[in-house]
Amino acid sequence: MTECLQSCLSDCLCLSFQICHNECQLCSSNKDLTPSDWMENPDCVAFEFWKNERENELDKQQCDQGCMTSLNCCVTSFPCLHGGKCNVAKQYSEQRFVCKCSNGYHGYRCEKSCSPGFKGINCDEPILSCRGYNNGSAVSGYYTIFGGKNNHTYTVFCDFSSNTTWTLVQSYSFENKDQFQLPFSVSNASNQGNAPFWKSYRIYKSKMNSIMSDSTKWRFTCNYDSNGTVYIDYVRGLTTELDMIHFNSERCVKVQYINVRGWDCTDCMVYMKQVHDIPLHVRIGICQFTNVDNLKECHDNGAAWNETSFGYYGLLQHRTSMFIFIVCHNTILAGWVKPHFYHLVYKPYYYIRGL
Repeated sequence: MTECLQSCLSDCLCLSFQICHNECQLCSSNKDLTPSDWMENPDCVAFEFWKNERENELDKQQCDQGCMTSLNCCVTSFPCLHGGKCNVAKQYSEQRFVCKCSNGYHGYRCEKSCSPGFKGINCDEPILSCRGYNNGSAVSGYYTIFGGKNNHTYTVFCDFSSNTTWTLVQSYSFENKDQFQLPFSVSNASNQGNAPFWKSYRIYKSKMNSIMSDSTKWRFTCNYDSNGTVYIDYVRGLTTELDMIHFNSERCVKVQYINVRGWDCTDCMVYMKQVHDIPLHVRIGICQFTNVDNLKECHDNGAAWNETSFGYYGLLQHRTSMFIFIVCHNTILAGWVKPHFYHLVYKPYYYIRGL
């Protein structure tokens, strides 16, 4: 009997066992769950688990000296499928374990898959951002999430490369910059297909709002690096400090980190602007972020304007030369000076991070 008890205790699926002609038989049910399956058999002796108010009474009455009756079956049998986490149930009457399923799976043993864009035990929890797929083993790529004006599923790019979770909301190459010179308050969507088109992509404002509701941070980067996050030409902040969709102002905003051409600042104030006809961008040399070496200026009608970064562009032909300057309004963005700084303005990527 002791060996049969040990075998049953080690298997989470075992709710009872019987010994027939000295043969141990493990059962995945008991009399409470399926009473019609249990019939008297004089050749068998049946045992099942029950809630015992007096701890270790089973030990004293039924178990040989030295045998174990408190095995953690989650460790010895691994009943949960598809990466689900097993937890021992408090009572054994119906089941001895409870599975916490990985995203995309549900069921008693996580044996059933959810429809794309949903998770939870009953697959009724919508995945609003890439955070819903961050189970510790997620790989950067295309995933399905739920939301938007009509509450439907759609595909986004998720970045898990920096031990955090980021959802791509906008991406464009320099040659397509003119399509993206509007603030995030405008639903200026571009290439809303089954997957983001990196050279010209922006999700609808309603989808962006849905993602923001499940996010705590935002970041701007230049050229997505599949080998990990590059922190040169990079800025990151909290959504509590800057609501990038509804921000309609120009002022100093606290960011967690900013780096332009290798010059950086941590937990400092950066001048940011976004109004009804101008996209969100950073203006260098104002507020606390003033230590950028060789700061560029544009002089127009006697006024000097500092350079801007991360998304505001225009073209201005120099009046005394053949050079073409990359500028932002009356503000020069000196992409022509150093190839590295041109890299800064080439592909700005806008991400929103989950919790």
